[in-house]
Amino acid sequence: MLKFETNLTASTFNRIFSITTPLSECLQTCGLDLLQAWRMVQSAIGKFEMISREFPTVLNITTQFAKKAKSKRASFDTDVGVEESLPSKATKRIPKRKLHFGEKDDTDNRAMDAHEDYQVQ
Repeated sequence: MLKFETNLTASTFNRIFSITTPLSECLQTCGLDLLQAWRMVQSAIGKFEMISREFPTVLNITTQFAKKAKSKRASFDTDVGVEESLPSKATKRIPKRKLHFGEKDDTDNRAMDAHEDYQVQ
């Protein structure tokens, strides 16, 4: 079984490595230009911040990959299954605690869907 979560993690790592590989190669050169290296580090930091905001794009790419893999799997006559989305997880019940007089209930009882849960992790 090809799990969707594994494919989503691989897609995220692919984005990370596309940023860190050129930076790593630059930092390992003999005649290292410190100013250029510093600019690349700053650029990488900015790109990492953008990755955290681009989760829906990564999710869409992974979904398309899963659909293509599922259609290709049919032509090979294999019994390997392919998940096309994150499985929904059972919501965890938050135990209520006794509140004192005037105290507000600060627990967030909103249930996260599977995509939000994965993005937060």
